[in-house]
Amino acid sequence: MTSEMLQSRLDAAMPGTTIEVPDGSVRTTRPIYITKSGTESAPIVVRARNRGKAVIEGKAGIEVVGASHIVIEGLAFTHENRTPAVKLTDCKNVRVTRCRFRLQNDASKRQNWVAITGGKSEQNRIDHCVFEDLATAGAFIAVDGGEAIPFQVSRSDRIDYNHFRSIPKREGTPGGGARAIRLGWTKLAGSTGATVVEFNLFETCSGDEEIITVRSSGQTVRYNTFQNSAGHVTLRLGAGNTVEGNFFLNANKEGVGGVKVFGNDAKVFNNYFEDLTAPALILSNGVGEAVPTGNGATIDIARPAAKRAAILFNTWVNCGGGALEIGSSNGGQWPDAPTECAIANNVAIGFGDELIRMKGKDIAIKWSTNIMFHAVSKDKVGVALADNEVNVVFPKLRNPGGIWRLGPNSPAIDYAQGEYEFVSTDIDGQPRPKNKDAGCDEFATGPIKQRPFTGTDVGVEAP
Repeated sequence: MTSEMLQSRLDAAMPGTTIEVPDGSVRTTRPIYITKSGTESAPIVVRARNRGKAVIEGKAGIEVVGASHIVIEGLAFTHENRTPAVKLTDCKNVRVTRCRFRLQNDASKRQNWVAITGGKSEQNRIDHCVFEDLATAGAFIAVDGGEAIPFQVSRSDRIDYNHFRSIPKREGTPGGGARAIRLGWTKLAGSTGATVVEFNLFETCSGDEEIITVRSSGQTVRYNTFQNSAGHVTLRLGAGNTVEGNFFLNANKEGVGGVKVFGNDAKVFNNYFEDLTAPALILSNGVGEAVPTGNGATIDIARPAAKRAAILFNTWVNCGGGALEIGSSNGGQWPDAPTECAIANNVAIGFGDELIRMKGKDIAIKWSTNIMFHAVSKDKVGVALADNEVNVVFPKLRNPGGIWRLGPNSPAIDYAQGEYEFVSTDIDGQPRPKNKDAGCDEFATGPIKQRPFTGTDVGVEAP
């Protein structure tokens, strides 16, 4: 099928139309446009006849403009890295599913492979796709929004069951590094997205210190697995963002971290960190306030310090870079210390460097009912606090199935304090009772619903 033939069929499409793309190459010289809309019960579907064998090659990919209820399924995108593979502008209910993305890299070009933009975009879904070998500046997926007042990021999108892999570290990449996902940017920081990034596998995504960068508000990153990825999930701008129930794992790779928190009212809970070599969780200093633009809006131009962050029910095991780094100041360039933050009901055990590293001054932290133990000495915990703040006691973890969970005699059982009603399950997906356990795992004998993902759990061929 030629690109002209495909464009002609899309131009004539009606609700309920299914366009089957045969095996072979669709070579483009310019983007293929979809501007017609389907309906909820009768979407317009563009589908590979055989998954992965209909290949978009050439100069450009597919752009969907002002359309709704579209499905793009089973295509492979290998064209030049000049335009996005799929770009959605002011779209609603567009689904990109079971596609493969491996664009031809051009080191001089900054590009996002799947881009969602426009202030009217909402409820789009990217699922069961494979993204691999991003070696240029940009992101596999970028969720943006309107570029004029009121600067609204795309709303209620879902990014799930994808396999993101192989973003190599390249020194001196022009225009910034290569990231897996970017949610928003500076002007969109104050807008609420309610996008959910869940059930994905991030493997060797090491092209930038921000594996996922969140630069908008009300976003959620949950139930994902990060494996051997140098960098952090970074809450860079915005407020009210959540990082919940993720596995951060490493096998002898340098620079692998977990979560870095800037901004207001973040919740980081039920996460598991093991063998990381960069600080596993950073409550960062910051710099800058929201400043007026002169047109009635404000934009946050810098990195606001963590404020009112809740770091709850997490577990750290043998993280060589430390479990917690508090007050990281970037060599003094970020002078504003974290304030009004709570660190409660966590479990940490380590064997190397200090578990907690206090890097700044005037840091306002409320500590409560944490259990932390260092195999060398009590001093290596890193802070000297009252027992009801950090209890230095062996947590008695066990390792069934490769993840350290509470043993039946663990002092973390029923140890947690505080209501925290939003923490209703643990990392395994098991319910938490009124008397909760400390750490990410609630001791239970029932079935485990959520485990670390492997490549067979996500991507094009996953169930």
